[in-house]
Amino acid sequence: MHELEVCSCLPNNFTLPSDNFSPLYFSLSAHQVKTFQEGYFIAALVSLAFALSVLFSFFWWENHRAHPSELLLGRVACDIVFSFIQIISYAKGAVEDCGGDHCNAVGMANQFFGVAADSWVVALGVDLILAIRNPFSFHAQYRVHYHVAIWSFALVLSLVAIRGYGVSLFNLCWIKEEPCHGISEYALSTHFVILFCFFTFLVSVYAYTRRKFSRGMRRTALARQRVLNHSFTYVRVFGAYWLLLCVAWITHGAYASSTARKSPLLIYIFIVLQSLRGPIDALAWVITVSRTGDHQRRRRTALLAGPGA
Repeated sequence: MHELEVCSCLPNNFTLPSDNFSPLYFSLSAHQVKTFQEGYFIAALVSLAFALSVLFSFFWWENHRAHPSELLLGRVACDIVFSFIQIISYAKGAVEDCGGDHCNAVGMANQFFGVAADSWVVALGVDLILAIRNPFSFHAQYRVHYHVAIWSFALVLSLVAIRGYGVSLFNLCWIKEEPCHGISEYALSTHFVILFCFFTFLVSVYAYTRRKFSRGMRRTALARQRVLNHSFTYVRVFGAYWLLLCVAWITHGAYASSTARKSPLLIYIFIVLQSLRGPIDALAWVITVSRTGDHQRRRRTALLAGPGA
């Protein structure tokens, strides 16, 4: 292990055991570090249980496979892998063991599947716009494009941040904080700015669909309202979650900058937010499947009633 340059917020004779760490790491006790890792482990189990229930629903009930559920399933699959990564990280003791190769590997995997999971939500928005612009298109023809774009984008952002992996501001192996002030340029540019852009895109999609469908024939009102409801669901569920993540990160970064310490309370809040990945996926899934099912039932009833009904 080599020594790092000491920053001004610590004594002159203080050195760090690994380049995966900043002095902020040592503002926590060993007991706190262990407690946080147990918290992430429990959060991963909670998220995994909900995400697996969505996966079970998709394969068990055929009517749950209607479009766009397969796009939402892409996020669910990424969150399942994300949860397993946290479980493995806890088993390996990547954070307590001063980071190293284990923490770097876990950090890169978290970045890859975290970005990919959020990108699948953007794919839902893109798919909605394509359906509006060309109602007679087949969604299956875009499936390969979605996969290529999402996995390529996640890989690029993972490689861009390759020199920035380590113990994060929230004591999770991801993108490491900067010495003394905590705000990492890698985390800002390759994750939280991206989340804000994704949120802005979802809001724009909802505004676009609302403007596009503000007028139309009465007989198409139900179909137009269904599309608007789908759009608003993604804004409410995922947009709100992304905003909470960004607010937690900004607040903790500001706290660390002013005190040169980590906030245990904000770390606990972030752990709770991580535990909500699976439940939020399940909530969006239930809303999407129920609305798709209602649409299919109305369509079936109309067909049985006949044109003269």
